[in-house]
Amino acid sequence: MHDHLRTTRLHAAALEALVLTPEQAQALREHAAACYPEECCGFLIGREQDRCAVIASVIPAKNRHADDRRSRYEIDPMEFLRIDYRLPEELQVLGFYHSHPDHPPQPSPHDLHQAWPGFVYLIIRVDRGAPADMQAFRLDPTENAIHPVHLSIQER
Repeated sequence: MHDHLRTTRLHAAALEALVLTPEQAQALREHAAACYPEECCGFLIGREQDRCAVIASVIPAKNRHADDRRSRYEIDPMEFLRIDYRLPEELQVLGFYHSHPDHPPQPSPHDLHQAWPGFVYLIIRVDRGAPADMQAFRLDPTENAIHPVHLSIQER
């Protein structure tokens, strides 16, 4: 099964930006609002280009956290493998997104604990059902710390 895993980890220490189109940003906001008051979650698919994670598509996932989906999310590892396996060769899973219902879009201690090095993460704030700001970050495993990543929303 691991022979099929094509996703390679980003050079996260060198990552400068996460690039979304306005349509992708809107899709993320809509997914976050639809899942409120629970956390939404999903995949960021794209390619690494010039120290940027350039997103080609966002794929919603089911939040399968067993206990508290209002403050936690969990993506089925088999779903990750299925998506990765089906991607065209030029694309890969670059990271993940989730929402923070009624909380700032900053990584929580749980987010830090669950983050994987080499991936970019995006958090969408949802205030009383209305999507608000978003923030991207990455984990630096050498420092066991989270660093912000510039979020760029632009037409391509």
